[in-house]
Amino acid sequence: MMNKSNGLLKILKVFGIGLILFVFFLLIMNKIMKSSDAYKVSIEHIEKNQEIIKELKMIKDYGFMPTGRIKTENGFGTAKFKIKVIGESKNLFVNTYLEKTPNGEWKLLKLNTN
Repeated sequence: MMNKSNGLLKILKVFGIGLILFVFFLLIMNKIMKSSDAYKVSIEHIEKNQEIIKELKMIKDYGFMPTGRIKTENGFGTAKFKIKVIGESKNLFVNTYLEKTPNGEWKLLKLNTN
């Protein structure tokens, strides 16, 4: 017969391992997203966008975890991101939509703020 403290300890261990795996997964996904060419093109366009610069005064940084997706198949690709842009005067979320053709570069189709 197992006592209650041993059962609770096992539950806490399983929860702790699950939490560690979840954080590890988030860190890997963050690294994959931020190192993608599509994300880099998004950042280039954000940094060149005069409306964003005017609204934020200066871009200081970007949020830790962009949301969105990157999908590629047979050289074609689509990507969309929601990126938190940290400015001097305030923060802003920027949505970018990109497309890629085989042997081509990622091209920005749309950029908007909310």
